[in-house]
Amino acid sequence: MGHQYKAIQWNGNKVIYVLYLLVFVALFIGVFMIVGLAAHESGHTADPVVLAIRALGTTSFALLTGLLAIGPLARMSKRFLPLLYNRRHLGVFTFLVSSAHFGLALLWYHGGGPLNPFVSLFVSNPLYDSIPGFPFETLGFAAFLIL
Repeated sequence: MGHQYKAIQWNGNKVIYVLYLLVFVALFIGVFMIVGLAAHESGHTADPVVLAIRALGTTSFALLTGLLAIGPLARMSKRFLPLLYNRRHLGVFTFLVSSAHFGLALLWYHGGGPLNPFVSLFVSNPLYDSIPGFPFETLGFAAFLIL
């Protein structure tokens, strides 16, 4: 093999890149929560835990979209090459945020019953033959395994 695995070598640029990622994730989730917790004109507010689950899922999707866009962008313009150099960090952040989303959703929706939460995830909605009622949680679990 011509290529060898090389551990991440930390330098000042990578630390700054990670700090930017932390700020982006914190701002994204913060703005999502503030807007979501604002009272609706009917006077109802969202459940904070459900809103946090949705914020983490949306953040994870945004990070994954950016992560997958880095390769084509770097081929189109050399301005994006520093992002290509630091893409591994973005992938780790995407996994961490999606793990938080997965764990919180699993515990919130399936953690209080008599079944194991993983078993409950797959047996709570048996409508696998229905398009409108298809259990999207199964697709989310498959996507998490792929990630």
